[in-house]
Amino acid sequence: MDSAAIARASQLDFLTTQFEKGIDVSNVDTFVTLISKGQLMTGLPSRVGGWAQHNESIYKWIDVLIKNSSVGQEAGCTATSESVARRQAAVALLLGATIQHLPLPFLLPRLSVLGTHLLDLGIKNVMASIPRPASGSSKGDNLSRVESKKEDTSLAPSGDRSSVGSDSRSTKGNGLLIAGAACNALTHLFKRVGESLEIQGVRRAASPLASKAVMSLATPILQAAAGISSASSSSSETKRSSKTETKCSSPSPVTPELAATPAATALIMAVLAALPASVRAAETALRAAAAAIVVAAAVSTPSSTRLLLARLLAALPRTSGRPDDWSAAATAGLLSLNEWLDLAFMGLEDSDLRRRARAAVDALLPLSSSSSSLPSTTTSAPPPTLLPSPAATHTPFFDTRVQHVIGALIEFLEALVTGSFPAPVPIPMEALLLVALRLAATDPAALASSGRTPPSAGAYARLLGACPALAAAGWKLVGLLFEVGGARGTGGGLLPYHLYVARTVAMQLRRIRAFTSPAVLVAPRSTGARREASTAMAGGGGGGGENLSNQAMAMVTNSPHLVIGACPVAPPTRQAIYAVAALVIRVGGVAVGRVLANEVLATAAMELYGTVWIQNQFMRSVSSPSFSFSSSSSFSSSSSSSTFLPAAAASLQPSSKKQKTSGSFSSSSSNSALKGGLAGLPAADLNAVIAVAAAAAAPPPNRDELNAQLSILNVLKTLVLVCGIALPPETRGQLNVLACHVGQVASSGLDVLRRDPCSL
Repeated sequence: MDSAAIARASQLDFLTTQFEKGIDVSNVDTFVTLISKGQLMTGLPSRVGGWAQHNESIYKWIDVLIKNSSVGQEAGCTATSESVARRQAAVALLLGATIQHLPLPFLLPRLSVLGTHLLDLGIKNVMASIPRPASGSSKGDNLSRVESKKEDTSLAPSGDRSSVGSDSRSTKGNGLLIAGAACNALTHLFKRVGESLEIQGVRRAASPLASKAVMSLATPILQAAAGISSASSSSSETKRSSKTETKCSSPSPVTPELAATPAATALIMAVLAALPASVRAAETALRAAAAAIVVAAAVSTPSSTRLLLARLLAALPRTSGRPDDWSAAATAGLLSLNEWLDLAFMGLEDSDLRRRARAAVDALLPLSSSSSSLPSTTTSAPPPTLLPSPAATHTPFFDTRVQHVIGALIEFLEALVTGSFPAPVPIPMEALLLVALRLAATDPAALASSGRTPPSAGAYARLLGACPALAAAGWKLVGLLFEVGGARGTGGGLLPYHLYVARTVAMQLRRIRAFTSPAVLVAPRSTGARREASTAMAGGGGGGGENLSNQAMAMVTNSPHLVIGACPVAPPTRQAIYAVAALVIRVGGVAVGRVLANEVLATAAMELYGTVWIQNQFMRSVSSPSFSFSSSSSFSSSSSSSTFLPAAAASLQPSSKKQKTSGSFSSSSSNSALKGGLAGLPAADLNAVIAVAAAAAAPPPNRDELNAQLSILNVLKTLVLVCGIALPPETRGQLNVLACHVGQVASSGLDVLRRDPCSL
């Protein structure tokens, strides 16, 4: 032990000596790696033997870091050269790594010294880079500041004006670079404080540091970034009005204020987790600045910064800890999300779902209006929203900026649902679920079938391109609500919506299969599809293998058309739908499982065997007029089946009168779906489909397609575990066929991998 302590002390003494001579910025990453791996800071608080020398080396190392970080800052001066700024930022980075891995017996005695020094380092550079106005309103001060800058540059010689501007920008960038490094170090400090609040005296020593860090360091950075973002937003709107929207969407360099925003936000989050009362004085200013940055123009604000600030907005109710504040924040976020979704969808979505989502949020307005944690953004008394409305930000149509704002609001809701602290709070789960389903219903076919004309062709094209991402985000939010509110034992608020969500999932599963219907994706028979009969079986076994192979090849060569293409629903969206299906079955139990069983089986066959299964059903539907096409056999009477189905399949549908009398999910419609789906095929036919799938010249699936197949297999597993004993015999028989083939394929793959590990 003494030898190890002496070795670590020698390393620290060597680094200390090098720092006293002058820090080499190129070696900072190596030093941080050594510290993070515990090769320097691991030790025992002992005063005897080699550890006593190690303890003295640690204290000397900290003193040298503090001394080097003050170089160039004497007499209140700030960093004016890039080399000094990089040096001070590197020292702040080393201080942060040292604080993160320093044992508590060494950290707590120097807590006030380290915190005070890092605060002075950051505040000096922030004050020099972002001068605060002396008096008056913010708009007037900004205007006077701009005018003074114009006068100063006009007095300079014409040849020196560019150098004056470049020097000021360089000084601001250098100062904010150091301030961001100081924020990162203080973030590690307050994280360690949060782990040590039970120790006597830590809270009392850290509270003044936390208040000063939020008020004097982090808040000015966010306010400056909000001012820059607002200016860039207004300039982009001016360009848009002059019909140069394509130029507005071009990427622009990130300003120093925005570059330092993630570090400042992380500092505030660390203080909120450790000492939330220290943020109470700056709560209003932080909320306004964060909201302004989130709705800023997309050309200036990175999407990662928006998401980080959305998580900050979700954590701000911790300052008071009252349940009303959490509920008010959720209501404000739902109001803002509905407003921005109204702008994005341009009236092309399902009006009934939109009306229900807005009504669920409107029912919560008295609770949010009585709370003072979210002040209104206007002088009148409208419902308080989390973000400014699209009209207030001069956003006429859907664009990349609107998509980023919607993503930030979804991140806010997810953080609010999963980050309730310190105890569960009354969050409006019904309104959350309805707005999530509103997002999940985003579908190009549904938008096109609305019968309305979009006000902007360009915005409509961008909306169609963003539909897969919006739908996947909506389904992920639905799954999160069921995982948090149902699977963890607190699903009472979602209990009335189990069957409603199950029917919505069933409709989406039918749409996935209907998009791959044969009359939509067909092509004339190609001679390339004829394969040797010996390749038709996938490890088939048994005496009927040859007959099954001949039957499969006859299906390929004699069919008038071959189905080509793949499911146009994006794999991430399908994965999200399948994940929600598994969660709903697990939470809802047998009642939900019986509703989704046939749809899940049919979708699993399509997902695992592709369009070959669709082709098999199409041939049977043509040869048997009484056969009910699976993708529409259980559509509800209110759905427009002609949108998804060809005329030949639509002619096989029951009459509208029969649909109205039978109902969407009655026993008769469920039986028709069973006959038209996978369960209507005998085992021999399913084996033929498997053989054709093995013989088809389909390209190997990519990783996303494989993940979608794994997701549907997980749904099947959940279905068997939850309600396998309550399923009809024919459904269990088809589950056995699928399980046997999946096991056979897995066994064959393991045999090949065992013989040749490099074959896969």
